[in-house]
Amino acid sequence: MSKETANFEATVQTQHELHHRISQIIDNLKKLSKDEITIHTFDTRLEAIDTYWKSFQTAHTSLIAMQTTEQKSHDYFVNDFFQTCETVYFKTKNDLLARRQELLKSTQSGAHGSPNLSSSSASHNSITCALPKISLPKFSGDYHAWPSFRDLFTSLVVSNVDISPAEKLHYLRNHVTGEAARRISNLAITGDDFQHAWDMLEERYENNRILVNCYLEKLIKVQPLTRKCADEFKDLVATVKEVLGSLETLGYDSWDYFVGYFVEKRLDPDSREAWETHRTTQGYTNEPSAFSEMEEFLEARTRTLEMISPVICDQTSKANKAEAKPKSSVRIHCATTSKSKCSVCAEDHYISRCPVFSAKSNLKRCEVVNTKRLC
Repeated sequence: MSKETANFEATVQTQHELHHRISQIIDNLKKLSKDEITIHTFDTRLEAIDTYWKSFQTAHTSLIAMQTTEQKSHDYFVNDFFQTCETVYFKTKNDLLARRQELLKSTQSGAHGSPNLSSSSASHNSITCALPKISLPKFSGDYHAWPSFRDLFTSLVVSNVDISPAEKLHYLRNHVTGEAARRISNLAITGDDFQHAWDMLEERYENNRILVNCYLEKLIKVQPLTRKCADEFKDLVATVKEVLGSLETLGYDSWDYFVGYFVEKRLDPDSREAWETHRTTQGYTNEPSAFSEMEEFLEARTRTLEMISPVICDQTSKANKAEAKPKSSVRIHCATTSKSKCSVCAEDHYISRCPVFSAKSNLKRCEVVNTKRLC
């Protein structure tokens, strides 16, 4: 057996040991006497189960990193031992929380002694019934879908005080896919990590600038209707209402943002880069572009271009006009120009082809040229 294989098998054995420890917590609790069961008893076991589970997750990540092609068919992966342990972890932790809550209520009401362990199942069921029946769409990282997913998840899960942070993170991981899932995939399923995971998603997708631009782009891409069709007409109205409603919800339903988006999309690449740099220095990168905010930049950009290239626009215009002239214009001119009369014999030919001129001596030819002012 190679060293890598031995390490792999040893880690798998550790996983089974951690699974056993998690599954035995309730059984060991039942062995305690009534006097030994206190709030502190539950707190220490809740802390222990979280520690076991975090160690299990860390080891699971190591197994994935070291697995070979052959080890992918190992029973650990084939039987999805991670899912098995995860189920035991949540079941055991819920049971501990239910028993702790029962003891706390009995203590506050003046009752003494430990809770009846046999009745813990009913208490656990009451808490389980309080959990929402999650009916959420999967969020894959689409900016359009983020506002509705955020509001629904906040209402059903984040704001529900009956769900522990660890369970909230479990729900969250089960309802994100794609790029969104990858952003929080390396977090352990513990109470401390839920808020961190939720903050990571909000920081990534709570980008009003991208949302507003997406809605405006959707509006601009609406194609003109080419025929009388009720379905197409309804789609047009529905799209416009959807975009306007979304912009109003975000608080960006002013024409200022529409014009800003329109102008921004029509800047040349260099000016667009300069505008993005300007936005970054102003600290509002995640906010949509408003034309009122762009005016000062556009004026400054205009002055800059005028100073560094005062005649570039005029030169470009002349060059375009020159290129626009048909190349055959010279040939057309030559074809339509009538031949000149010979200055010597008045015949219909050029002087260079005149036999009278050719018969003269060089001295006489010079006199003709000077007299006729042909040169």
